Amino acid sequence: MAINNSVNISTGFSPFKLMYGIEVRTPITPIIESDAPAADEFIKQMTNAIDSARANILKAQASQKTQADKHCRDHNFQVGDKVGLSTKNLNIPATHS
Repeated sequence: MAINNSVNISTGFSPFKLMYGIEVRTPITPIIESDAPAADEFIKQMTNAIDSARANILKAQASQKTQADKHCRDHNFQVGDKVGLSTKNLNIPATHS
């Protein structure tokens, strides 16, 4: 349910919305009219918690990207450049002399 209700960055829509044309209602979907103030307060708290969690995730992603980018470097290889190649992870058949 979490995946089907999450907005995809590429499409801008949740899979559920694309499949059924509506967003799925969850237990924390805000209620437009309610006679229960306790329910309204609970929904408000849950919505605030989710918004806060989303903001925290975005901050963490930005921080992780900054750290990962410290270890990256650009390579400007040109056709014909000589480079070293490790065969450690290549599946090359053994040659017999």
